[in-house]
Amino acid sequence: MRKIIATLLGFAIVFSIVNWSIESAEAGYVSDSVTIEKIRGLGGVDGLYLVNWSDRGGYVAFYVTVYNNQIIQAHEVQYAFWGATVNSAELKIDNPQQATYYFDISNLADYSGVTEYLRVNINSNHELVATFK
Repeated sequence: MRKIIATLLGFAIVFSIVNWSIESAEAGYVSDSVTIEKIRGLGGVDGLYLVNWSDRGGYVAFYVTVYNNQIIQAHEVQYAFWGATVNSAELKIDNPQQATYYFDISNLADYSGVTEYLRVNINSNHELVATFK
């Protein structure tokens, strides 16, 4: 623990700085805070969905449009990371059954780039499933 002394109007104030760290998920971790919300339905799996991941360190969200059991559009990414910088990011439709938002971040605890993603798939049961890594 370090102590910092500052003077304010002639009085000495002592602040204690306690060591702290930013928690991050391990590689392969699937967060329980991944959600898929159907915004507008067209019948079956077809419709507009909001895919979202969030925890204490930030959030990522984007929309996908599904038609005829295929992802035809991925759009409107929203994100915020506390204590981190997004170096690069790309939202793309990997194939008709999968859309992924890839992002590379650097945080205050580890200055090296870390590539993460939020992904949504249409599985064999014609259901949407989202994962975060």
